[in-house]
Amino acid sequence: MTSVGSADYFNNLGGLSSLDSKIPTVSVRSSLTLSPIWTAIKIKSETIASLQLSIYERKGDGSVEAIDHPVWSLLNYGPSVNYNSFTWKECMQASVDMHGNAFAEIRRNKATVQELIYHPVESVSIGIPESGPIFYQVKDGVNKRKLVYDDMIHIPSMAVMDGLFGLSPILQNAKSLALFQTSRDFGTSFYANGGNVSGILTPTGILTPEQKKNIREEWESKYSGIANVGKTAILTGGMSYTPISINPTDSGLIQSLKYGVEESARMYRIPLHMMASLERATNNNIEHQGIEFVVYCILPSVKRWENELNRKLFLTPETRKRFFVRFNIDTLLRGDSAARAAYYSSMFNIGVLSQNDIRRLENMNPIGPEGDKYYVQLNMGQPVNNNSSNDARK
Repeated sequence: MTSVGSADYFNNLGGLSSLDSKIPTVSVRSSLTLSPIWTAIKIKSETIASLQLSIYERKGDGSVEAIDHPVWSLLNYGPSVNYNSFTWKECMQASVDMHGNAFAEIRRNKATVQELIYHPVESVSIGIPESGPIFYQVKDGVNKRKLVYDDMIHIPSMAVMDGLFGLSPILQNAKSLALFQTSRDFGTSFYANGGNVSGILTPTGILTPEQKKNIREEWESKYSGIANVGKTAILTGGMSYTPISINPTDSGLIQSLKYGVEESARMYRIPLHMMASLERATNNNIEHQGIEFVVYCILPSVKRWENELNRKLFLTPETRKRFFVRFNIDTLLRGDSAARAAYYSSMFNIGVLSQNDIRRLENMNPIGPEGDKYYVQLNMGQPVNNNSSNDARK
C-alpha cells in the first residue's frame, strides 16, 4: 500500500528545491504576507462562502428546496459545533486555494449525516491499497484514524499528477512569487533606510580594522534610517562617498510590484479591478469582467463542490436520483437595476417567469396565488399554466 499527502508531498510538488539559495523560499504561510495573494484568496473564499448552498428534491420536471432534509440545516446554519456555514465554506475554499486540497470528515449516525468536520491538509493523507477503494488517514495528535472513502469530503484543485491530490497554486508558482516577495522586501529595506542608497566611503589613507568599524557604525547611526532622512553628511579627512546602489525606478521595483498583482490575479483568475488595479478598467467593461469572474473562476469551483457533495452525502442510487446539492450563483450574475428590470420584463412576457418568481429572485414576499400565473403576449399564444420550477445546472 502507498499513501500520499502531508506537507512534504505538497513541497515536493512545488519544486522548491530548484530555487536559487539566495532567493527567499516561498511557502504557503509566507505567501499570505503578499497582499495580492491574500486579496485573491480572500475574494474567492468569501465569494464561495457567501453563496447559498442548499439541498433540492426533484419533483416531476422541476425541483424544490428540501428544507426538511437533515443536511439542509448543516449546510445553511452550521456543519459542526465549531463552525457556522459561512466560516466552514470559507475555510474549505481557502484551503483549496492555498494548498490545492480541502478535507471535511462526514460523521454519520447510521445513514444520517450529523456533522461535517473540517480537517487541515497537514493532518490528512490518502491510503492507496493494491486493490479496492482508497481510504483516508486522519492524524489526531499522535493517533491516526482510518476513514473509508465515502466518509471524507475531499475537494482538490488541479489533481493532474495522480487524480487524487490537487496541486497547490502557491507552490506551483513559487518562483514567480519569490520574485515579487524579493521586490517587496527590497522596497521595504530601501524605504526603511530613508531612501538612502548604499555606497563606498573612501579615505585618503590606510585604516585599521577598528577605524573601519567605527566609521561604518558612525555613518549608519547618523545617516541611515527613516529618522535621518534629509540630514547633511559631513566628510572629513579627505574622505569621499560613492553611491553604488540603483534607485527603485532604475531597478524596476514599481513594475515588479505591479507584476506581482497581475501574476496573483492570473493564478486565481480574478479580474484586476477586483484586486484594486484599475489602470485598464472602464465603466463599460467592469460589469462584463464581473460576469467572467463568475463563469471562469467561481463556477468551476462550485462544480467541484457540488460533484463531491452529491457523491458523498447521498450514498444510494435512490437518494442520488431524488436529492442534489446546489449553490445559488444567480445573485452573482444579476446586473444593475435597469438590466434586471429589462430581463424580468422579457422573461415575464414570454411566460418564463411569473410575478412571484420575480419577487422571489428579488427576495420579496409572494403576492398570493394570482402571482403564480404565467402569461404571454396575446399575439404569441395562450397563457402558460404550469408551476414547475427549473434548475438549469443540475
